[in-house]
Amino acid sequence: MINKVEDVMKYEEKFTIITKAIDEARKITPPGYDTKLKITSENKLQNLDLDDIASILYQLQDNHKVIKIVSLANTSHLTGLDSFGLDPYEHEEERNYFVLKVLDIFEKWSKQYSNTQQIKESSDTTINPKYTRKALEKIWDILQEIEEKRQLLGSDDDPIRLPCYLSGSIDNEQYEIKRSILGKLSCLDAIIQLHKGTTNRKEGNYLYWSFYIGDKYFEIFSEYEEEYKKIAKAYQQSKQMEEVKIKNPVYKITYSDKTRKILVNNFLLAKPDFFRENEVVFTYVYNNPNRRISLEEIKEKTRYKITKSLPKILENLGFTGQLRKAFFDVSSKGIRLRNPVTKKDLKELGIKNLSLS
Repeated sequence: MINKVEDVMKYEEKFTIITKAIDEARKITPPGYDTKLKITSENKLQNLDLDDIASILYQLQDNHKVIKIVSLANTSHLTGLDSFGLDPYEHEEERNYFVLKVLDIFEKWSKQYSNTQQIKESSDTTINPKYTRKALEKIWDILQEIEEKRQLLGSDDDPIRLPCYLSGSIDNEQYEIKRSILGKLSCLDAIIQLHKGTTNRKEGNYLYWSFYIGDKYFEIFSEYEEEYKKIAKAYQQSKQMEEVKIKNPVYKITYSDKTRKILVNNFLLAKPDFFRENEVVFTYVYNNPNRRISLEEIKEKTRYKITKSLPKILENLGFTGQLRKAFFDVSSKGIRLRNPVTKKDLKELGIKNLSLS
């Protein structure tokens, strides 16, 4: 255990350095011999206090049960060693190495620990960065998978198991996606005690991620749900707009908030004054093409007092006669902008061509 309050990251760094050093020393130890854990600059143990090294070794021995300490290096400042029946000196001769029995389980445990550390390092600890739609979909899919398992279990105190791969795939890329997302959820404390497990089945080994529901699970779930709904709605609207666009557009309105120039193809039709009624109404309609918009919606969304009728506003902007008929359906109660206008649209409206002058 850690005997004093210290930076958790510093402790994890020490723990990682020591386990890596043991693993390297284990690999070069002949079969049947104890492992000498030397204190050198190459394995970075020289940068650590002997007290810290010994303390972590006892954790590996007593808590994780992956090694047995045979003898210690010179830890003259370490207290309480007598209770373990170990002498910090060997024949009163100072040594710069520890002697360990590295148990067979160490290799498997070391790989699992290394995997957990990689997950933490590769995962951001906030939900704030902007995600692409596809990334959010993957995160949301896994959250839905967790939620289904959680509800089936009926208790948040039971461990949840998810297959290591997405949708039964054994593709390495799919595995990494799931590992990364679960790692992020772990760093956000949405899930805790994340580790990988194996179950033997007739058809072969079944690999799974196991974890418990964390204190922030429901908070994180709600945040991602809100973000996913926003981006899904925006994507759906864009798809609907794409569906109404037919090939070979003939006329198209373009408008810039910066210049406030309303162009039909390359013809300048109008330049409304900034934040006046015509400009406010047209900006909202232009940003919401190819759907019915009520006058009440415009008032509510723009929070602007509309005094003119919608047909009058279009007239002020130069949309009259065939031009208005081509681009707009309008009445005193609502409006719809068709943009762009295709040959098919013109034919259905009985318009041969538009005169821009």
